[in-house]
Amino acid sequence: MLKHFFFRSFVICHLTFVIFLSGCGGDPTVSSIVISPATPSIGINKTQQFTAAAYDSAGTQITATFTWSVNGSLGTIDSNGLFTAGGTTGTIVIQAASGGITGSTTASLVSTGSIAGTITNSSGNKISGIAVFLTSTPTFWATSSGGNYTISGVPAGSWEVRKAGTDIYLSTTKEVTVATGEAANGGIVLGDRFSVQSDSVNLSSATGTAINNGTTEATGVIITYSCLNALGQPSGSGYSSIGTMSPGQAKSFSVLFNPPATDQTIVTRTFAATTY
Repeated sequence: MLKHFFFRSFVICHLTFVIFLSGCGGDPTVSSIVISPATPSIGINKTQQFTAAAYDSAGTQITATFTWSVNGSLGTIDSNGLFTAGGTTGTIVIQAASGGITGSTTASLVSTGSIAGTITNSSGNKISGIAVFLTSTPTFWATSSGGNYTISGVPAGSWEVRKAGTDIYLSTTKEVTVATGEAANGGIVLGDRFSVQSDSVNLSSATGTAINNGTTEATGVIITYSCLNALGQPSGSGYSSIGTMSPGQAKSFSVLFNPPATDQTIVTRTFAATTY
């Protein structure tokens, strides 16, 4: 009986020892720290919330507690990553540390903001190559690329964004308010200078009525019809000279397709003018 007791004691102690080892694995080691947002612009006297994420050597995000800090005297940051800027412009470095590893990002403290937006036509399509400027300060301007534009370095306050008129689009203005360190929405929907009030289209011609939506007289007005088949290939086109159109005037037109269309899956109507 005594030997049996010793054996059972040894087995129990051995099992207890094994269980103890299996439960003693250390916490994952922090290998890198990423701070968001990265390289932001922050208005003077404004706040910016930063967050941090820790990753192990395998790139897996892990739980960690961070100590936040900021260099210099241009602002302060609390234990939750909330930065408060002072009243001076400059560049700062935000840091988050955990487990002996430090992540950092730079930020610019600015006294200006920006205006950014998307330029679309009446059909909702983005339009490139449109020049946009601020009415009172023409030196602030940008040209849309892919329909998007940004005007940077704009002082805080109310501004009028303007797009000059062309033979295709009407002049357009939009009031925006700029705040330091922020991007104001300057999205613009372009109005059509000319439009088709009504038309009738067949394989050989198109007839209808066009109107000058502008506030100025337009001369040398031409309307062009282009037809595409189901494959997107040209399938007939033609144009007609409408001539001079007063502001708000509607005039009839007739377009002959040469060659005649064979398919009219898609029909586009475009205008051009000599003066407007």
